[in-house]
Amino acid sequence: MKNFLILILFFSANNILGCFIETYPKAIIISNKPVQKQHSIIKNSDCNTETTLKFLKSIQEAKGVITERLASELLNQKIKLKPSSVKIINFNEYARESIFNNRDWYFFANIKSGLSDSIIGVDSNESFSVSCSSCNETGNKNIKLSIYNPLSSSKRSVWISGKTLIKTQALVARRNIGFNEPSITPSTFSLKEVYSDKPEQFFVNQSKLPFYKVNKSIKKGSPLKFNDLHSIYLIKSGKPATVLYNSKTLKLSTTAMPLRSARLGETVPLKNQKTNKTIIGKVIDFNKVAIEL
Repeated sequence: MKNFLILILFFSANNILGCFIETYPKAIIISNKPVQKQHSIIKNSDCNTETTLKFLKSIQEAKGVITERLASELLNQKIKLKPSSVKIINFNEYARESIFNNRDWYFFANIKSGLSDSIIGVDSNESFSVSCSSCNETGNKNIKLSIYNPLSSSKRSVWISGKTLIKTQALVARRNIGFNEPSITPSTFSLKEVYSDKPEQFFVNQSKLPFYKVNKSIKKGSPLKFNDLHSIYLIKSGKPATVLYNSKTLKLSTTAMPLRSARLGETVPLKNQKTNKTIIGKVIDFNKVAIEL
Protein backbone atom coordinates (compact mmCIF):
# COMPACT_ATOMS: atom_id res chain seq x y z
CA MET A 1 0.00 0.00 0.00
CA LYS A 2 2.85 2.35 0.88
CA ASN A 3 4.60 1.70 -2.44
CA PHE A 4 1.33 2.32 -4.30
CA LEU A 5 0.91 5.73 -2.63
CA ILE A 6 4.51 6.63 -3.47
CA LEU A 7 3.83 5.77 -7.12
CA ILE A 8 0.71 7.96 -7.20
CA LEU A 9 2.60 10.86 -5.63
CA PHE A 10 5.39 10.42 -8.17
CA PHE A 11 3.08 10.68 -11.18
CA SER A 12 1.15 13.57 -9.61
CA ALA A 13 4.39 15.47 -9.01
CA ASN A 14 5.47 14.72 -12.57
CA ASN A 15 2.26 16.24 -13.95
CA ILE A 16 2.64 19.31 -11.74
CA LEU A 17 6.34 19.91 -12.33
CA GLY A 18 6.11 18.75 -15.94
CA CYS A 19 9.01 18.04 -18.25
CA PHE A 20 11.24 19.83 -20.72
CA ILE A 21 11.36 19.60 -24.53
CA GLU A 22 13.84 21.45 -26.72
CA THR A 23 13.00 21.42 -30.40
CA TYR A 24 13.15 23.61 -33.53
CA PRO A 25 11.21 26.87 -33.94
CA LYS A 26 9.82 25.61 -37.26
CA ALA A 27 8.57 22.12 -38.08
CA ILE A 28 7.85 20.99 -41.64
CA ILE A 29 5.27 18.20 -41.59
CA ILE A 30 5.92 15.78 -44.44
CA SER A 31 3.54 13.08 -43.25
CA ASN A 32 1.03 12.62 -40.43
CA LYS A 33 1.68 8.90 -40.15
CA PRO A 34 2.42 8.05 -36.50
CA VAL A 35 6.05 8.26 -35.41
CA GLN A 36 6.96 5.12 -33.47
CA LYS A 37 10.25 6.21 -31.93
CA GLN A 38 12.24 9.21 -30.71
CA HIS A 39 12.61 11.76 -33.46
CA SER A 40 15.48 13.92 -34.65
CA ILE A 41 13.31 17.03 -34.27
CA ILE A 42 13.69 16.63 -30.49
CA LYS A 43 17.03 18.24 -29.63
CA ASN A 44 16.84 17.57 -25.92
CA SER A 45 14.18 16.35 -23.49
CA ASP A 46 13.67 14.85 -20.05
CA CYS A 47 10.11 13.76 -20.89
CA ASN A 48 9.35 10.05 -21.02
CA THR A 49 8.87 8.30 -24.36
CA GLU A 50 5.07 8.32 -24.16
CA THR A 51 4.97 12.09 -23.60
CA THR A 52 7.48 12.72 -26.39
CA LEU A 53 5.48 10.66 -28.89
CA LYS A 54 2.30 12.52 -27.89
CA PHE A 55 4.12 15.81 -28.48
CA LEU A 56 5.23 14.65 -31.94
CA LYS A 57 1.67 13.58 -32.77
CA SER A 58 0.34 16.97 -31.65
CA ILE A 59 2.85 18.67 -33.98
CA GLN A 60 1.78 16.50 -36.91
CA GLU A 61 -1.89 17.24 -36.35
CA ALA A 62 -1.57 20.95 -35.58
CA LYS A 63 -1.97 23.97 -37.80
CA GLY A 64 -0.39 27.36 -37.27
CA VAL A 65 1.65 27.59 -34.06
CA ILE A 66 2.03 25.34 -31.01
CA THR A 67 2.81 27.35 -27.91
CA GLU A 68 4.07 26.10 -24.57
CA ARG A 69 0.61 26.59 -23.11
CA LEU A 70 -1.12 24.73 -25.94
CA ALA A 71 1.37 21.85 -25.71
CA SER A 72 0.63 21.53 -21.98
CA GLU A 73 -3.11 21.44 -22.67
CA LEU A 74 -2.78 18.86 -25.44
CA LEU A 75 -0.53 16.59 -23.39
CA ASN A 76 -2.47 17.13 -20.16
CA GLN A 77 0.69 17.98 -18.22
CA LYS A 78 2.98 20.96 -17.83
CA ILE A 79 5.48 21.21 -20.70
CA LYS A 80 8.47 23.55 -20.68
CA LEU A 81 9.07 24.22 -24.36
CA LYS A 82 12.22 25.69 -25.88
CA PRO A 83 11.69 27.76 -27.94
CA SER A 84 8.38 28.82 -26.40
CA SER A 85 6.50 28.20 -29.65
CA VAL A 86 6.82 26.05 -32.80
CA LYS A 87 5.53 27.17 -36.20
CA ILE A 88 3.91 24.31 -38.12
CA ILE A 89 4.38 24.14 -41.90
CA ASN A 90 2.47 21.56 -43.92
CA PHE A 91 4.81 20.41 -46.69
CA ASN A 92 2.05 19.46 -49.13
CA GLU A 93 0.40 22.87 -48.78
CA TYR A 94 3.73 24.67 -49.05
CA ALA A 95 4.67 22.70 -52.19
CA ARG A 96 1.29 23.48 -53.74
CA GLU A 97 1.80 27.20 -53.28
CA SER A 98 5.53 27.31 -54.10
CA ILE A 99 5.78 24.90 -57.02
CA PHE A 100 2.35 24.75 -58.59
CA ASN A 101 1.04 28.21 -57.74
CA ASN A 102 -2.35 26.66 -58.34
CA ARG A 103 -4.87 25.34 -55.84
CA ASP A 104 -6.01 22.68 -58.32
CA TRP A 105 -2.68 20.87 -57.94
CA TYR A 106 -1.56 18.87 -54.94
CA PHE A 107 1.48 16.86 -53.85
CA PHE A 108 0.90 13.79 -51.70
CA ALA A 109 4.12 12.74 -49.98
CA ASN A 110 4.72 9.00 -49.70
CA ILE A 111 6.40 8.67 -46.30
CA LYS A 112 6.35 5.37 -44.43
CA SER A 113 5.39 5.30 -40.77
CA GLY A 114 8.24 5.97 -38.37
CA LEU A 115 10.75 7.45 -40.79
CA SER A 116 12.84 10.25 -39.34
CA ASP A 117 12.02 12.64 -42.17
CA SER A 118 8.26 12.60 -41.55
CA ILE A 119 8.92 15.83 -39.60
CA ILE A 120 11.83 18.12 -40.47
CA GLY A 121 13.06 20.79 -38.07
CA VAL A 122 14.26 24.19 -39.24
CA ASP A 123 16.20 26.62 -37.02
CA SER A 124 15.34 30.31 -36.77
CA ASN A 125 18.39 31.37 -38.81
CA GLU A 126 17.62 28.89 -41.60
CA SER A 127 15.52 29.40 -44.72
CA PHE A 128 14.05 26.71 -46.94
CA SER A 129 12.70 26.23 -50.44
CA VAL A 130 11.34 23.46 -52.64
CA SER A 131 12.00 22.61 -56.28
CA CYS A 132 10.84 20.01 -58.79
CA SER A 133 11.97 19.78 -62.40
CA SER A 134 9.06 17.66 -63.66
CA CYS A 135 6.08 18.68 -61.55
CA ASN A 136 4.21 20.20 -64.49
CA GLU A 137 2.65 16.77 -65.02
CA THR A 138 0.81 14.38 -62.73
CA GLY A 139 2.33 11.13 -61.48
CA ASN A 140 5.23 9.91 -59.32
CA LYS A 141 7.68 12.73 -58.57
CA ASN A 142 10.62 13.66 -56.36
CA ILE A 143 10.61 17.09 -54.74
CA LYS A 144 13.77 18.59 -53.34
CA LEU A 145 13.54 20.41 -50.01
CA SER A 146 16.59 22.65 -49.52
CA ILE A 147 17.40 24.18 -46.13
CA TYR A 148 20.04 26.93 -46.10
CA ASN A 149 21.89 28.55 -43.18
CA PRO A 150 23.38 31.89 -44.31
CA LEU A 151 25.43 32.29 -41.11
CA SER A 152 27.41 29.11 -41.65
CA SER A 153 26.88 28.99 -45.45
CA SER A 154 25.72 25.42 -44.99
CA LYS A 155 23.00 23.69 -46.94
CA ARG A 156 21.15 20.42 -46.44
CA SER A 157 18.73 18.76 -48.82
CA VAL A 158 15.99 16.20 -48.42
CA TRP A 159 14.42 14.39 -51.36
CA ILE A 160 10.74 13.64 -50.86
CA SER A 161 8.97 11.16 -53.08
CA GLY A 162 5.26 11.16 -53.74
CA LYS A 163 2.59 11.81 -56.33
CA THR A 164 1.54 14.99 -58.05
CA LEU A 165 -2.26 15.12 -58.21
CA ILE A 166 -4.72 17.47 -59.84
CA LYS A 167 -8.22 18.41 -58.77
CA THR A 168 -10.93 16.95 -60.96
CA GLN A 169 -14.55 15.88 -60.80
CA ALA A 170 -15.67 12.31 -60.22
CA LEU A 171 -18.86 10.42 -59.48
CA VAL A 172 -18.49 9.10 -55.94
CA ALA A 173 -20.56 6.13 -54.74
CA ARG A 174 -23.13 7.06 -52.10
CA ARG A 175 -23.40 3.44 -50.92
CA ASN A 176 -21.77 0.07 -51.42
CA ILE A 177 -22.62 -1.31 -54.88
CA GLY A 178 -22.56 -5.03 -55.63
CA PHE A 179 -21.18 -6.28 -58.94
CA ASN A 180 -24.36 -8.29 -59.55
CA GLU A 181 -26.76 -5.33 -59.36
CA PRO A 182 -28.90 -5.34 -62.53
CA SER A 183 -28.73 -1.58 -63.02
CA ILE A 184 -27.45 1.67 -61.53
CA THR A 185 -29.16 5.04 -61.37
CA PRO A 186 -27.84 8.62 -61.29
CA SER A 187 -28.90 8.92 -57.63
CA THR A 188 -26.45 6.15 -56.70
CA PHE A 189 -23.54 8.57 -57.17
CA SER A 190 -22.74 12.18 -56.26
CA LEU A 191 -20.57 14.46 -58.40
CA LYS A 192 -17.67 15.64 -56.22
CA GLU A 193 -14.18 17.11 -56.51
CA VAL A 194 -11.30 14.70 -55.94
CA TYR A 195 -7.53 14.72 -56.45
CA SER A 196 -6.03 12.22 -58.86
CA ASP A 197 -2.91 11.62 -60.94
CA LYS A 198 -5.13 10.20 -63.71
CA PRO A 199 -8.21 12.42 -64.03
CA GLU A 200 -9.06 10.91 -67.42
CA GLN A 201 -9.93 7.57 -65.78
CA PHE A 202 -13.15 8.83 -64.18
CA PHE A 203 -16.61 8.38 -65.64
CA VAL A 204 -18.56 11.60 -64.98
CA ASN A 205 -21.63 11.50 -67.26
CA GLN A 206 -24.21 10.96 -64.54
CA SER A 207 -27.22 10.98 -66.87
CA LYS A 208 -25.77 8.03 -68.85
CA LEU A 209 -25.42 5.73 -65.83
CA PRO A 210 -28.64 3.75 -66.58
CA PHE A 211 -26.96 2.55 -69.79
CA TYR A 212 -24.24 0.70 -67.84
CA LYS A 213 -23.70 -1.99 -65.23
CA VAL A 214 -20.80 -2.24 -62.80
CA ASN A 215 -18.39 -5.11 -63.44
CA LYS A 216 -17.11 -5.25 -59.86
CA SER A 217 -18.14 -4.24 -56.36
CA ILE A 218 -17.66 -0.55 -55.55
CA LYS A 219 -17.26 0.68 -51.99
CA LYS A 220 -19.09 3.68 -50.65
CA GLY A 221 -16.99 6.82 -51.21
CA SER A 222 -15.03 5.39 -54.15
CA PRO A 223 -14.86 7.37 -57.43
CA LEU A 224 -16.33 5.66 -60.49
CA LYS A 225 -13.87 4.76 -63.26
CA PHE A 226 -14.47 3.79 -66.87
CA ASN A 227 -13.06 0.31 -66.24
CA ASP A 228 -15.60 -0.21 -63.44
CA LEU A 229 -18.39 -0.27 -66.02
CA HIS A 230 -19.56 -2.20 -69.02
CA SER A 231 -22.31 -0.98 -71.30
CA ILE A 232 -25.55 -2.93 -71.66
CA TYR A 233 -27.54 -3.62 -74.80
CA LEU A 234 -30.01 -0.80 -75.40
CA ILE A 235 -31.15 -2.21 -78.74
CA LYS A 236 -32.03 -5.87 -78.99
CA SER A 237 -32.20 -7.85 -82.22
CA GLY A 238 -35.79 -8.58 -83.31
CA LYS A 239 -37.37 -6.00 -80.97
CA PRO A 240 -38.80 -2.94 -82.78
CA ALA A 241 -36.95 0.31 -82.11
CA THR A 242 -37.84 3.96 -82.63
CA VAL A 243 -35.87 5.67 -85.37
CA LEU A 244 -35.44 9.45 -85.08
CA TYR A 245 -34.57 11.40 -88.24
CA ASN A 246 -32.93 14.74 -87.49
CA SER A 247 -31.93 17.63 -89.73
CA LYS A 248 -31.89 21.41 -89.42
CA THR A 249 -35.35 21.66 -90.93
CA LEU A 250 -36.91 18.26 -90.30
CA LYS A 251 -37.57 15.97 -87.35
CA LEU A 252 -39.64 12.80 -87.67
CA SER A 253 -39.78 9.32 -86.20
CA THR A 254 -40.70 5.84 -87.33
CA THR A 255 -40.08 2.28 -86.24
CA ALA A 256 -37.74 -0.33 -87.66
CA MET A 257 -36.50 -3.80 -86.77
CA PRO A 258 -32.88 -4.03 -85.49
CA LEU A 259 -30.87 -6.74 -87.24
CA ARG A 260 -28.53 -7.12 -84.25
CA SER A 261 -28.22 -5.99 -80.66
CA ALA A 262 -26.24 -2.81 -79.94
CA ARG A 263 -24.99 -0.61 -77.10
CA LEU A 264 -24.94 3.14 -76.53
CA GLY A 265 -23.10 5.01 -79.29
CA GLU A 266 -22.84 2.01 -81.60
CA THR A 267 -24.24 1.99 -85.12
CA VAL A 268 -26.77 -0.70 -85.91
CA PRO A 269 -28.53 -1.85 -89.10
CA LEU A 270 -32.32 -1.83 -89.02
CA LYS A 271 -34.89 -2.95 -91.56
CA ASN A 272 -37.72 -0.59 -92.41
CA GLN A 273 -40.67 -2.96 -92.43
CA LYS A 274 -42.72 -0.71 -94.71
CA THR A 275 -40.10 -0.28 -97.46
CA ASN A 276 -38.05 -3.41 -96.63
CA LYS A 277 -34.91 -1.25 -96.91
CA THR A 278 -32.00 -1.43 -94.48
CA ILE A 279 -31.01 1.78 -92.70
CA ILE A 280 -28.13 2.53 -90.33
CA GLY A 281 -28.73 4.38 -87.06
CA LYS A 282 -26.76 5.33 -83.96
CA VAL A 283 -27.98 4.07 -80.59
CA ILE A 284 -28.93 6.97 -78.29
CA ASP A 285 -31.27 5.41 -75.70
CA PHE A 286 -33.26 2.31 -74.82
CA ASN A 287 -34.91 1.16 -78.07
CA LYS A 288 -33.99 4.40 -79.82
CA VAL A 289 -31.63 5.18 -82.66
CA ALA A 290 -30.91 8.45 -84.44
CA ILE A 291 -30.14 9.17 -88.07
CA GLU A 292 -28.66 12.55 -88.91
CA LEU A 293 -29.79 13.84 -92.32
